[in-house]
Amino acid sequence: MRFVKKNKVLFLLIKPFILFNHYFFREYFRNRRFLKNGEFVLLEAKKALDSVNILFWLDFGTLLGVYRDGAFLPNDLDIDIGLFLDNYSIELENAMKKQGFELIKEFSINNKKYGLEQTYMLKGVTIDLFYYTIKDDIMYSHLFHNFPNLTYTESIKVKGGFLPIEQYLPLSSFDEISFLNQKFTVPTPTDQYLSYHYGVDYKTPKSWSYYDLENDNKNAKFLFDKLGIVSYFKNK
Repeated sequence: MRFVKKNKVLFLLIKPFILFNHYFFREYFRNRRFLKNGEFVLLEAKKALDSVNILFWLDFGTLLGVYRDGAFLPNDLDIDIGLFLDNYSIELENAMKKQGFELIKEFSINNKKYGLEQTYMLKGVTIDLFYYTIKDDIMYSHLFHNFPNLTYTESIKVKGGFLPIEQYLPLSSFDEISFLNQKFTVPTPTDQYLSYHYGVDYKTPKSWSYYDLENDNKNAKFLFDKLGIVSYFKNK
């Protein structure tokens, strides 16, 4: 490898192969940990969030898998939970930590007043908390992406953070669904909720990208007038 790095031409030729394999094996083992420990992690998160008596629900890929297949999606990498931004508190964070979770990363907009996404980890499995705000007949949460023509690292150095994606879902009522011998809250009507986000053909497994707003995540928009600030609490 030292010889390869010294030989700049050779290194440039095989660099894409090295990066691809690094990404492939990282995601492969992440998926293995998820499939092994995901159910336990979800149950521990439920204990933590129930202890502070707030409304939370299965969301996005987790909701899709549980509602459509009665199980996690086989290629998934993490757990998705929705809750309302008004319910964010230090007590919530402490409850997660008390249950063994580590807060490893969060994205915030306007010092958590406009938007927030947090990522916790337990047993090598990450769980994303998406914080929603209600406006009229919709509710919205946020994802974050590097700015156009900038890499992840360049977005931090040049822009000071990330480009928020505001994704909209219909304002829902909530019901319960049985999973892992427990009752979990889900948005209802769940068919409408999933169809709005993934399309009317959500029952057919397919590739889908949160960041492809033109073809996949159509009920979303980039917020070019806002900035997502990232904070890291643990080195991966």
